[in-house]
Amino acid sequence: MLFINKIIRKSALVSVPCIMACAPMTNDQQLQSIPVSQISETPAKAIKNSAVITITPGDTLASELQKTDPVILLGGKKKYRSNYKLFQFEAKENEIYLIELASCSDDSIILFPQLGITDNNGNMLQHNKIVQYGTFPQADRSVPCIYCLQEIYTAETGMYYIFVVSDNSFVKGTAVTTLFWEPVFTFKLKSISGIRSPWGDFRLCVRKK
Repeated sequence: MLFINKIIRKSALVSVPCIMACAPMTNDQQLQSIPVSQISETPAKAIKNSAVITITPGDTLASELQKTDPVILLGGKKKYRSNYKLFQFEAKENEIYLIELASCSDDSIILFPQLGITDNNGNMLQHNKIVQYGTFPQADRSVPCIYCLQEIYTAETGMYYIFVVSDNSFVKGTAVTTLFWEPVFTFKLKSISGIRSPWGDFRLCVRKK
């Protein structure tokens, strides 16, 4: 959690458009209204069809998950949609890396971020370990930050990809689920209250262990 103290908090802006005089669409309705032809069904297709941001091990990047970002299909037997940001980093064989992700809200709008990590072919890594998924308090804020830490082993030299997505799954409340595989593991977050949003600010860090 070395990079957490460097997090610069800023408001996550979420705009919900109105359609003529009708009531505004909910976040879930906006995601469900996207045509199937515009959705990547697998990480491999997402890598092929999306812009990618390079992150160098040791660096921390600030970014934002937005409703204008591309969409991927997530989940096991029960599928759900999420916008995603795609990152890549180059690693050498037989090394261990730590991938850190944190989302800190300045208001009651909360992003439940998650990490998906693949090899160059879009295959989910078999040796990744979710070390931590939880919350930590913000000074003078009622909404805590959500923090995720994964440890991965890179079996081969090459490019690896990181998907930052939002858990918009059927599991609501303070729980989050895994992304692409079965069985589904559930994490329970503490001290979380507010409106759950598919979009928001986050910070990503990749470092060699």
